[in-house]
This record gives sequence, structure tokens and C-alpha cells, in this order.
Amino acid sequence: MTGDRVAGEVTRPSPEAAARAKDDLLRTTVDLQRELSSADFDDAEIVEKIIDRARLAMGAEQMTIGIVDGDEIVFRYLSRSSTWQLALPPGSAPVRIPVDGSMSGLCVRTGQVLLVRDSETDTRVNRVAFRTGGLRSRVCAPLFHEGAVVGILSIASPEPDAFDGEDATRLELIAGAVSAAYGHAIDLAEKRAALDDLATAVAELERQGAELAFQALHDGLTGLPNRTLILDRAENMLARARRGKLSTAVLFVDIDQFKNINDNFGHQVGDELLQALAVRFRNELRAGETIGRLGGDEFVVLLESEADATTLATAVADRLLDAVRGPFTPHVENSRPLFLTASVGIALGPRDDAGALLRDADIALYAAKAAGRDMRITFSPEMGDAAVHRLAGDNYR
Repeated sequence: MTGDRVAGEVTRPSPEAAARAKDDLLRTTVDLQRELSSADFDDAEIVEKIIDRARLAMGAEQMTIGIVDGDEIVFRYLSRSSTWQLALPPGSAPVRIPVDGSMSGLCVRTGQVLLVRDSETDTRVNRVAFRTGGLRSRVCAPLFHEGAVVGILSIASPEPDAFDGEDATRLELIAGAVSAAYGHAIDLAEKRAALDDLATAVAELERQGAELAFQALHDGLTGLPNRTLILDRAENMLARARRGKLSTAVLFVDIDQFKNINDNFGHQVGDELLQALAVRFRNELRAGETIGRLGGDEFVVLLESEADATTLATAVADRLLDAVRGPFTPHVENSRPLFLTASVGIALGPRDDAGALLRDADIALYAAKAAGRDMRITFSPEMGDAAVHRLAGDNYR
């Protein structure tokens, strides 16, 4: 090692020594900065790469990297070995020291490279700390990010006078590479955090959009498709029927005298009943068959078949009627099972538009109510709105 030796001070080496030091580290430092700034490394990988190069240039027994954290410096100790692995066991707590009252803190506060030739004679150091660590000499270089000191890089030895001004120059050059790598890591972390925040915001917007879309097209009580979605699916069903010569059917299902449930037991029981029926109805249908709630206690079912839909429609209607007849016990204190019935109106397609098909099913439903309830009736051209209403009267529900 060459250069002037002045206890407690960093003196500049001779021009020849400085040139040799710079020549030794220039290519390594440039390559290191280029590699770290162009690749996607995490913090641990950055440290490994820096130390791998530092060990080629420095002969220290111990190297540390400390990062400023408020009023403290958090250290990672790295020992000279065949692999230059972190000396601290994985998962162990990092070493923290206060910025005030330490040589490391002085390096942070002044932003200058500091050289301790012998801790036993240097008044700037904490001798107890040096003795505890078994150290006698040390060089400490600041790490910068955006003009501020963010940490330190230091080398230490148990021997006095282990380092000189040339070593300080070498460490200063390495610290420059560490600073560049640290800045890259911070920028990368900030970009990742920004992307994570953006991804989270986009996911939340998508979730809200999907929720709003679902709410716009589904019944809030039962989760079934509402009138808007039913009409859209009915139009699509008729379009497929026209292209593929399919037969179609629409079923209107209405609970008989449902108003009495609300009047006698309250709307909470009525809502619970509708939710339970929605589950029962879904269980009676096959994949591709649609059931929705138009409002109140009225449900609608869309069916399509490559064969005549009459047989399918009557079979589904009978299953739905049986599902309603099953006892229902409200979740209220001292409640008894309720036994209900329903009426079903069937309209067979195809028709020119979905509205006409649904209207026919509604007319057939009125007819089923007027004929005594708890039955299914299929629409026929002879049926008319006025005639059905006259037969049903005001209490057909």
C-alpha cells in the first residue's frame, strides 16, 4: 500500500499511486454501474455483485454497508471469505447504531471519506465498539443519492495501519458504484411500487365496473337476471332460433297469493321466501336454461330446443310447480312450515320479438290464475288480454 500516512486523516496518494488505483478500478466500476443500471436486480443481488468486485480490489477483513434510517444507521456486515456471503444469518435482526456519536455518523454528516489508522489513538472513534468488534483500523466512504448521503461503505481490519490514502481512494470509487446501484434500486423500487399501485387501482376499477354492470343487469334480492337482461337474452334466443330453426318457450311463474305472505308474516319473510325459491328454481334447470326475476314474486324462464319445445316447457313447468309446493320454514322464532303454490303461463315461439313472446306468457299466466291457480296453461291465439282480465278480476294473484 502506498501514499502518505497521517494518523486520523485521509491524505491524497501520489499521482502515480492515484493513477494506479483509478486504473485498477475504472473498468470494474464502469462495468458494474452499467450492469446494475440495465438489469433487474433486487437489493441482495446488488450487494452480492458489488462485494464480488470489491473483494478483487480491497484486502479488508471486514466490509459493511450501512443505510441511513432516520437517526440511525442500519448495517449489513460482509466478511472476507471464499464466497463473500452476508455474515449475518438469514432472518436475524440488522445492526443499528445512532448517527450521533460514531465515526459512521460523522461520515454521514460530513459526506467525506474518513480514515482511521489506529482506533487506540484516534479520538473520533468509539474505542469500546472497535474493541468489541476486534478492529483497529477502518476506512469509511459516504453513499450518495440525489445529492444527499443515504448510507456508508466501510472496510475494517484488526490490524493498525492496515489502510492508507490509496485504499481510501479505492473505497471512494467503489462507493460511487454502490451509490449508482443504490439509486438504481430505489428508482426500480419506486417504479415497481407505482406499477403495483396502478395495477391495484385498475383492478379496483375493474371490480367496481363489474359490480356496477352486475347490479345493472341482476336483481338485487335474488341475484337472478333482471328484466333488462332477460329481454336481451330472449332476443338472442329468438335470433338463434331463426338461424338454427330452434323452437323456443317462455315460462312466467307467479306465487299464488304471495301478498298474504307479506301481510301476515312481514316483508322480511317474503324476501327470504323469494330468495329460497330462486335457489330451488335454479336447481331445477339445466345449463343453458335462463331464469330471471321480473319483479315482485314473478319469475321468468327462457327455454330453447332443437325439438319441439312443448314437451320441454311442460316438463320444466311441472318441476317448478313441485319446487314451490315443497314446505318452506322461515328463519323466525316459533315459525311453522308454509305450504305454497304457484301458477305458470307458457308461451311457445318463435315470435317476431321478445316482447311479444313475454306478453303471451303473461297472458297465459293470467289464465292460469283465473282457472284456479296451482297449474300451468299454455298460450293460444284465442286468448286475449281483455278476456283474461275479466275472468281473473282484481284478486287473481
